[in-house]
Amino acid sequence: LTDGDNLPYPNKKRVNSICEIEEELSLISIYNPNKEKDEIEKIKDEINEKYGDTVVAYRNDIYIDVVPVGCSKGSGVKYLAEQELIENEDLYTIGDSWNDVTMFKITKNSFTFNHVEEELKKHVKYLVNS
Repeated sequence: LTDGDNLPYPNKKRVNSICEIEEELSLISIYNPNKEKDEIEKIKDEINEKYGDTVVAYRNDIYIDVVPVGCSKGSGVKYLAEQELIENEDLYTIGDSWNDVTMFKITKNSFTFNHVEEELKKHVKYLVNS
């Protein structure tokens, strides 16, 4: 890996098997450029079926992000809004991937981009060009 490959995660490690991971993690991102989106979607579904009691997997284009149950962008935004006393009508979210759906659901002001998958657009109120 080059320095550029390690951004934004300076401790990123490439492994061939999940069995190689010894330390506790908060996020696993799986990348396989040789797979089609529908194949990656199936892998994501298998992870959720097999390990859904402890983790949630989201497909983001050709990546799969795996996080602990209860850890989502939606729960993070909701927590921050509560801490900062931000009313729902003053809360705006924008994203372009499936891991953004949880935050789209907590506000009336959800945005995504015109170029994203059609199915993802169904989860937002507004579309923008950039």
